[in-house]
Amino acid sequence: MREDRRSAEDVSRWIRDFLSQRDRDIEPDLDQDLFAEGVLDSLGVVSLVTGLESRFGARLTEKDFQDPRFSTIRGLSAIVSEARERPG
Repeated sequence: MREDRRSAEDVSRWIRDFLSQRDRDIEPDLDQDLFAEGVLDSLGVVSLVTGLESRFGARLTEKDFQDPRFSTIRGLSAIVSEARERPG
């Protein structure tokens, strides 16, 4: 369980770093809706997902993209952590 929390924290930190590299003026909250607030657009999502999959070895599925948690840093972190535990 502790490693799961650490992994989610690592993912959250990576996402914040990714977003700040795109726009240094933003510091999104863990539960802020990244789409509603205009922090991420469709091109940003592609870059974000590619980076997450590469960095954390997770394969996100269509179901992950439709998960309501996909819109926040906290939710994305949970989704990526779960995806890392899936077989294959």
